[in-house]
Amino acid sequence: MLEQLIPLISGFLLTTVLGGVLGYYFQNRSWKHQNDSKIMEAELQTALKVFEDVSKVMDKRLYRMRLLYWRLSDNQTNQETLEHYMNLYRDILFEWNDNLNRHLALIQCYFGTDTRQQIDYKVYEQFKAIGASLEEAYLTKKAGNSPTNLSRINSNIETLGSMTYQLNIRMIELIQHRQVGLYYQKKDTKDSAIEVKIPS
Repeated sequence: MLEQLIPLISGFLLTTVLGGVLGYYFQNRSWKHQNDSKIMEAELQTALKVFEDVSKVMDKRLYRMRLLYWRLSDNQTNQETLEHYMNLYRDILFEWNDNLNRHLALIQCYFGTDTRQQIDYKVYEQFKAIGASLEEAYLTKKAGNSPTNLSRINSNIETLGSMTYQLNIRMIELIQHRQVGLYYQKKDTKDSAIEVKIPS
């Protein structure tokens, strides 16, 4: 009798223990998958917000540059109008500089080093260079003279517009392919270099 019970008891214990272990394993695996999915969706939403903030401030500064350039190019622009558009440009500079390091840090964390370097060392530097040229032209016109660098400024603004457009597309592609935030794998994704140069 005992000899018959031993296999039954052993089988029951083995089935119970093994079933419990397997159940725990699959339950834990399912929980991890659900948790990873939630984290990924949260990362995607944050990356999208970062993109929107950075893209918006770049577009806003670019447009204010164009507005100021148009007033500088117009021989009918009076001093009051010129001051108005210069102040509009200065307003966006305050907004830009107030968020500069925060934006760069967020780009680094959510879109990777390559994208951050493209923004910091290429796009932002060109914004700075064109801003200096606009300031020079503004002071020249304010003094009653005609700026001589307007053609170059216009060309540079158009080229910068192309650079920011390409950058926006690149960041959107990274979001679409879920290559942002914690799931951004540099070894699998290399940002294509945005090699658009501003003519001197």
